[in-house]
Amino acid sequence: MKLAEETMNAAAVVENSELSGIEVAFPKPFPRRDVTAVAKQERIGSRPVQFNLSEEAYEKLSQLKESLGAASKTEVVRLGLGVLGWIVEELSEDHKILVKRAPGVVVELAFPYLAIKKKLAAAR
Repeated sequence: MKLAEETMNAAAVVENSELSGIEVAFPKPFPRRDVTAVAKQERIGSRPVQFNLSEEAYEKLSQLKESLGAASKTEVVRLGLGVLGWIVEELSEDHKILVKRAPGVVVELAFPYLAIKKKLAAAR
């Protein structure tokens, strides 16, 4: 597998007969924080955010925290923001996000609810 650095994302070229030539981009991981040891100095630059969730959304957040082994629900939200940021970055570059569901079955993910402005070419 070859590795290359692209803008903010590490990318790997998959050498697989089914996906030959398809590039796989990975979002940069969000740094993990130990919520039990957040010193006052570490809070500098942080901004508190408060929002309300439906019971269903709160339960989903709790389930994700457990299944990911996250230290806190805040960590899950940070991770979600990182993934969403990566999706927006890729789609704004007119890239496609594909999922291999089974051998020979590759589908493109659609995000019809995201209104993404395309990046202007540097040549303009």
